[in-house]
Order: sequence, then structure tokens, then C-alpha cells
Amino acid sequence: MDKAYIKAEGNIETNYINQAKIETGNNLVVKKSILHSDCVAEGDIICQNGSIIGGSNSAGRQIEVKNVAILLLQRQN
Repeated sequence: MDKAYIKAEGNIETNYINQAKIETGNNLVVKKSILHSDCVAEGDIICQNGSIIGGSNSAGRQIEVKNVAILLLQRQN
């Protein structure tokens, strides 16, 4: 399944993002969680009441989040 793609010149505000690609020319404001998504904001990524789990997130200024979950892969020799 392909990911949804959203691009905006200004702010994007939503309840949650799941398996999507998001690009915004300013701020990305998410009330709950960002799950397994690729998000790029020229301003801030704000997810103060939720979590960022998986995917990649890049902001021009700052990322504010309550919880972050990452998967660390251990290299076996």
C-alpha cells in the first residue's frame, strides 16, 4: 500500500498521522500521534500531547513531542 502524501505552503493541523508523507512550508501541529510517517516541516513539528513512533521527522526549527519511540537495530557479526 502506498503512503498518503500531503503538501502545504502554510501550517498543517490534524489529530494524527499514520503511514503518510507530509511536507509543510511552516508548522506541523498534531494533537495525538505521528505513526510510521515521513514528515518535513520548514518551521516546527509540534506533537506535545502524543507520541512519534517510527518513520522520520525533520523540522527547520524544533520538534516538540511528549514521547518518542525508536527501534534500534543491533548489528550482528
